[in-house]
Amino acid sequence: MLSENECMMELFKGQSLLAFTERFKTDLVIMGRIFLHYIR
Repeated sequence: MLSENECMMELFKGQSLLAFTERFKTDLVIMGRIFLHYIR
């Protein structure tokens, strides 16, 4: 059984990972668009 504090830490880690993934996907899309723009 996790303590309340440990639960909060797990939640925070999960959320920051999610935020990082979202940012990474956005960057990937932008980079992809720039890449495609230069190919044409």
